[in-house]
Amino acid sequence: MTFTKWVLLIMVCAAVAAQARACRARCENHHYSCSKRGSFPCPSRCPRICYVNCKRCKVKCPVESTRRLSEASLSAACDKPGAVCHDPRFIGGDSSMFYFHGKKGKDFCLVSDKDLHINAHFMGKSATQEQELKHDLTWVKSIGVRFGSHQIYLGANKVARWESALDQLTLLVDGQSVLLPPRRGAQWEDRLSPLKITRVLNVNAVILQVPHKFSLTAWVVPVTAEESRVHGYGMTEDDCLAHLQLNFKFYELSPNVNGVLGQTYSSGFKSHLKVGGVMEGEDKFAVSHLFATDCKVASQGIEQVRLYLKLLCSVTLNALRLLPSGVVGLPALDNSVCVGLSLPFTLRLQLKLGHRGPDVKIVVPIATQNQSPVLHAVSRFTTLFTSTASPNVTRTTSVSHRN
Repeated sequence: MTFTKWVLLIMVCAAVAAQARACRARCENHHYSCSKRGSFPCPSRCPRICYVNCKRCKVKCPVESTRRLSEASLSAACDKPGAVCHDPRFIGGDSSMFYFHGKKGKDFCLVSDKDLHINAHFMGKSATQEQELKHDLTWVKSIGVRFGSHQIYLGANKVARWESALDQLTLLVDGQSVLLPPRRGAQWEDRLSPLKITRVLNVNAVILQVPHKFSLTAWVVPVTAEESRVHGYGMTEDDCLAHLQLNFKFYELSPNVNGVLGQTYSSGFKSHLKVGGVMEGEDKFAVSHLFATDCKVASQGIEQVRLYLKLLCSVTLNALRLLPSGVVGLPALDNSVCVGLSLPFTLRLQLKLGHRGPDVKIVVPIATQNQSPVLHAVSRFTTLFTSTASPNVTRTTSVSHRN
């Protein structure tokens, strides 16, 4: 075999090995049939990160797309699924378009999943009777992203007079400032996580990428004097209302994902709004601060409660087995199992004591979004249950808890 053939053979083997090591992506939008086709290997030009265009069921390279981004294409991103733009207008994962106004100065949950939580801080003008507004005029001022043990802050600076050549974007990763040179294509990679940040314009526009989780294109824009005049935004000389425009792509969401935007990617979501309708329910999506996971629909809180329930089941069974059989009055505890473990905002535990033993049902009504009351309730309940166990233990027991 000649030297040239050896070289070609080595190159082919290397290409095959690289393809075998390539990451995979799948359509995470359950509204498309493509989501049922499993995962696809990332192409050789972007082996470490890619996403699936669910509508066309084709694999795309997000890094390649960022090289072609311009101000015009950023504006077009506001009309694609995953967009949060303007005042704020959402394009859901199911391609539905709706508004969510929230409240000025408040934080709301955009996406809540088992290992990903994204909140947004709303800025704007409060509704007044003089303006005859039914809701606050709002825009997204900043966002807080949590994945794993990491936190990302991305925000638009307050600007009196907009100058397009100046960077008005603030980035923090785990509390540390991220400084990118004002040059298109400039990159920053985190040493402690797979996060990569790339400038897609010289200033005011970046893409954040976390392989297998999400990519986020974010850019800062002001409210123009013409927009303020036409819509009555009331822009003042000391604030041009600079805000974020966002477009998300998600690579790995659970069917139970929630949040203002996240719910549109869930498997059971059906929008009852007309095109351009206003989504209500600020109380469901409100959070206590930008990195909190305590909104009522938080998937992380529900997952935590399920873990606590499993722990509670194990602790309770073990405690019962340690009690004298005459106190419990029920044999064959070694065969006891948990047969039911959940309600989103109520701790509900059901035990089956023995193969033919009766069910034990326990209900602890308590908010799920705060860890400490849940743990406290588990402790209180375990003590109560084991100290009062008797042959009449099959009745339902309720334990009230208040913060």
